[in-house]
Order: sequence, then C-alpha cells, then structure tokens
Amino acid sequence: MKKISLSKSLYMDGLRCPRLLWLKINRPELSEPPDPQTLYLFETGHRVEEYAWKAFPGGTLIGQGRTGPFAGLLVETEQELRSGSPFVYEAAFATDRMHCRTDILHRMSEGRWDVAELKMSTHQKPEHLDDLAFQVCCMREAGHAVDRAHLLHINSGYIRSGEIQPTELFTAVDLTKEVNERATNVASKVNSLIALVQEPVPSQATIGSRCKNPGTCPFYQYCHANIPEGSVYELPYGAGLIPLLLAKGIARLADIPSSIPLSERQSALVRSAKLGQPVIKTGAIKKFLQQLKYPVYFLDFETISSCIPPYDNSSPYERLAFQFSVHVQQTKGGTPAHFEFLAESASDPRKRVCEKLIDLLGTSGSIVAWNAPYEKSVLTILAKRFPEYAGRVASLLPRFVDLIIPFKSSAYSDYRFHGSASIKKILPVLVPSLSYDNLAIGKGDEASLLFQRYVDGRMSDAQWAAIKENLREYCSMDTHACVQILDVLHRLS
Repeated sequence: MKKISLSKSLYMDGLRCPRLLWLKINRPELSEPPDPQTLYLFETGHRVEEYAWKAFPGGTLIGQGRTGPFAGLLVETEQELRSGSPFVYEAAFATDRMHCRTDILHRMSEGRWDVAELKMSTHQKPEHLDDLAFQVCCMREAGHAVDRAHLLHINSGYIRSGEIQPTELFTAVDLTKEVNERATNVASKVNSLIALVQEPVPSQATIGSRCKNPGTCPFYQYCHANIPEGSVYELPYGAGLIPLLLAKGIARLADIPSSIPLSERQSALVRSAKLGQPVIKTGAIKKFLQQLKYPVYFLDFETISSCIPPYDNSSPYERLAFQFSVHVQQTKGGTPAHFEFLAESASDPRKRVCEKLIDLLGTSGSIVAWNAPYEKSVLTILAKRFPEYAGRVASLLPRFVDLIIPFKSSAYSDYRFHGSASIKKILPVLVPSLSYDNLAIGKGDEASLLFQRYVDGRMSDAQWAAIKENLREYCSMDTHACVQILDVLHRLS
C-alpha cells in the first residue's frame, strides 16, 4: 500500500469534505483547472507574503520560495534553525504522516519558536485554528518546541498613504490556547483521513455550501454533473432542508409535498415547478412599481477590491469604482439614453467617478440598481474618501430602488430561474433576445480582474485600450438589462 503523507492543504481539504481529499489524491485528473480569479489570488498571496516578511525583517527564506523537492527544503530548514536568524520564512517540517511549511517562525530562545500563519482575510475564521493546529502538531512531532501560535491577517482599518507600510498592513492575533487544544486531536484526524484515502471508492458527500466555500471546489463540476434541472438543490436558502428532502427520497422541486414547511420564496418556486409556468403576484409587483419616480436612472458600477490597497486614501478590500453605466428613462417605457465612464489610465479614477456621476444623476427621480446595496455601498465609500461630495452622495441614497426585490421575494417566481435571483439567470427568461453569453466579457469578476491587473502593472496601456470596448459593452448590458426587465414588469402590471 502506498505510503501517504498529508500536507496542510490536504488536511484542510479533508476536514472540509472527505470526498474532496479522496478525489485529490486518487483521481486528480477529474479536477477543473484553477480559473483566472483563483490564479490572481495566488499571485496576490505571494505579494502579501513579501510585505509580511518586511514586517518581520532580518529573516531567511527557505528554498527561495520554491515548492520542492521537499527533502531539500527539510535539510535547508534544519540548517537554518541552528543559525541565528530571528525569523525563518517558509520553513519545512515533516513526519511519516504529515508535512507542512510555516509562513513565519520567530526564534524565541535556543530551540524554541513562535509560529505565525499569514491569511489574506481581514478577520479570524474557524478554519484558521485547524490550519495552525496542523502546523503546530507537525512541528512538535518533528521534534521542535512551539511556544505560541499567531494568526497574521489583513488590517481592514489600514489607510494607505504613500508606500505600503507592512507593519500597519497586518494585525496579529494570539491563538495559542485555542490552537493547542486542537493540536492534540490532529494526529488522530490525520490517521482517519489517511485511512479514508486508502479506501477503494470515495465516501458519499452531501452537496451544499461547502462546495463553494471557501472557494469553489476543483471537483465542483464532477460532483454536480448528474444533477438534473429542477432538482431540490435549486431551493434558495435550502442548505438545511435539502438533506432532509433527499433522505425522504424527494429529489425534484415538483415532488415536494405541501406538508413540507417552506419559506414564501421557496413555496413560490415549488409551485412554479409543479405548474411549469411562472408564479406572479401582480399586486405585489404593482406596489413595487409605485415607488418609481421619473426620470429613472439605471445604475451599475464595476469595482476592484484588493487586500493590498492600490491607491492613497484607500483601505484593504475597499470597493474602488473604476467604471459605471447609466441608462436614463425619462418616462415609463420611453427610449433610454445611455451614459458611461471608464478609467482611461491606471491612476486613481474615483474622484472622476464622483464628479461625473453626481452631476449625471441630478436631484430627482429614482435610481434603479440590481442588488442596490452594492451600488449604495460604493457611493458611501466614495463619500467617505472624498468628503467634499458627501452631502450630494447622501441625497442620492434615499432615491434607490432595488430591482432584485420582486425576484428575491415571491412576487415573481419562475422555475427557469433555477432558484437564482441573478440578473444573468433572469434576463434570458424574461427577455429571450438578450443574454450575456455572447459577450467577450460576461461576468463582473472578469471585468474587475482585468482592471486590477492593469493597476498592478501586469497589463500595458495598449492592452488596456484593446479591451476597453468589451468592458463598456459588459457594463452597459447590466443597465440595459435592468431597463428591459423593468419594462416586462410594467407590462405584467
């Protein structure tokens, strides 16, 4: 039988989903390659590591950041631990069952260490304790004394001014007590996971929220391949209910009996699936439409949000607007006029966004957005960073009407939405002539990633110029879609 040693990432995969671990080791060819967003996060992670090393200067990087061969990294680590460096970065440790690399080791005294795990989140998460516990257990079993364990996460309160200040970019949290408690159980969990991996077939796993959190599982498509349309997996907010339905042998929305308690939105979806047609509450839609005051401004932002703030007067993960689209409809059903903004260069575009948008939106009329809290949050951040516009921004916020509401409530339910309130799912059902599928850029995260790479210097001015029309087309589609969907609601009412 093949000897198996779990890395930290494999151990965390096993805790997340035993089936994921089995597939990674036994059937890796079934996984999907990482998408561009995931690859970018890897790149950003390396940059964050470099800032962390600067926050704890004077250390030695094992293997110059390379991933292997692991035996050589172990030898280099042992040599470095016997030297006098105050910090060791990416140190390698192994036992016969587990191996890991630690982000930062701090030499406390001869043979005694503090370990720090670097994360790009802005707060502690439950899985961080298991992550650190694995490292501490591995180090101790390898014969090294660990005094304390820390989490090093991004400081969301940091505001950039000039060059990034590494000591201000991070917040350290002492998790020694909690990590020590979990570390005592790591060895037995490792043994159980290794035994599971050696089974001839993977264990059964319930599909659910863990398939996309944290991050989309690389075997998502494989595990979801045989799920038909109209399955109970389409129930919105059904994570707790779906396993109970499956246990009763109920796999289709149309087969859910009336005796099963459902929320109003779930009930409307099930009724639509049984009828094979939309379930529409005309009165609720009329009430929604009565909020509208013309002219109506349809607004959509595109933003970037990086853990390393790219501009002065910005913070980690702050939503930074670089593009907007506005369609203006003067009267109900009238032909809309279109206005837009897109950053011309990689320099900070936010003030220009403020100037152009505030003048464009005027002082009266409804502002319609899909999932309006997002657009409102972008405006609120702009007002915070540019207080000279704060008063005018504040006057815009009460004018917002959220077009997603009829679809997130039970006012308009259609089984063809597959339980989603995404505009990309709803648009082709209500307006078959329109779709995002034929656009060169079809998702907001694609647009954001392109500008982020431009800001990071990974795209030239010429490359940026070549894709700007595609970006304009995508952002314009978001507001044009809202115009068309609203027209459908007007006709229904």
